[in-house]
Amino acid sequence: MNIKNLLRLTESDYLDFKRQWHSNNADLIHDILCLCNSLSENKERFIIIGIKEDSKTKLKIFYCVKKDKNKKTEADIVNLLRGININYFPKIEVLEHYVKGKYIDCIKITPFLEHLPYVLTKEYSNGIKIIRNAIYSRDGSCNTPKTESANIDKIKKMFLMQRGEQYTPQEKFETWINEIDSWEKDQSGVIYCKKDLDLRVKKVNIDDNNVRYFNKTADIPDYLSVLRDIFISEKFWKARKEVLQNSIEEHYSWFNACVFYKDIQIYNFHVLNVFLKGMPITALHTIHSFYFPDSYLINNVDYKSTKENFIMTMKKTLNYKICELLYNLDSRNCHVKYSNDIYFKWLNYNFIKDVTGYLKKHQKLLYAKR
Repeated sequence: MNIKNLLRLTESDYLDFKRQWHSNNADLIHDILCLCNSLSENKERFIIIGIKEDSKTKLKIFYCVKKDKNKKTEADIVNLLRGININYFPKIEVLEHYVKGKYIDCIKITPFLEHLPYVLTKEYSNGIKIIRNAIYSRDGSCNTPKTESANIDKIKKMFLMQRGEQYTPQEKFETWINEIDSWEKDQSGVIYCKKDLDLRVKKVNIDDNNVRYFNKTADIPDYLSVLRDIFISEKFWKARKEVLQNSIEEHYSWFNACVFYKDIQIYNFHVLNVFLKGMPITALHTIHSFYFPDSYLINNVDYKSTKENFIMTMKKTLNYKICELLYNLDSRNCHVKYSNDIYFKWLNYNFIKDVTGYLKKHQKLLYAKR
């Protein structure tokens, strides 16, 4: 979250303001544990140092903490956590910002739900005690006192969050599809989520006659056919013909990637599979299978002004994320790995941006026989 947006907010279950850096490490450890175990829906939590917020008016006063004697770097905090017997490590980042003529610091904390609750497995004392196995949390802008533990209802919810049981099947998929390492493929080709074995992805063929081979003139008589199907650029088409004109294996086809939860289908993605014996644009000659959303999604993505915007928008779609998952599972054991993103290099962006205009401009080329 942008620092300017954070500074517009008041303290909450994921945001804490501090006038200055903690003079006692126990206070810092306590704040981190409370934010990690917060039931906030916000994935990231923040401690912004150099701000005092009035509890009544919510007005903020800024203080420069650049020369604060207790100031810590990201490495300092990580090393502190390593030395205190914390059960799991959240992701920690420390960022400095210059706002209203003052240098302030932001500690960004990203806990992982599967590690809830975060606790110390051994008591920590530095004049102030952090109790062993105490489950600290945060209620609004208030932390659990150091001498207590969160109430039983909060603790129950933490364990539900740990198991992902607070999510609908759709929410589970939308969250965990971003975590490639949370997925595996069994011997039958079914993909399953290690965090919830009831969540599975199955490839379902549309029909037996939808495979198109690059080398067969009857299947692909001209560049236009290929362009409309898989949006590849003129540069890629020409390079592929020159370098791999004798290939009898290259082809593309479509299938459905069906997402099931306990045998109930919750999503269906139409996926394009392009099988290449080499990648002439990159001069890397190896067999690879790439996955990309079908033409319907590409035609309906708002291109806006640049291809960068198009790529960014595409990458955010669940359809492209399932393509990334499929590619990564296919190449997991390969000695040479590329990225499914390389397919973006082969697209004809002029065609995607203005289909009608491109066809008019390149009419003769498009209908030229191979």
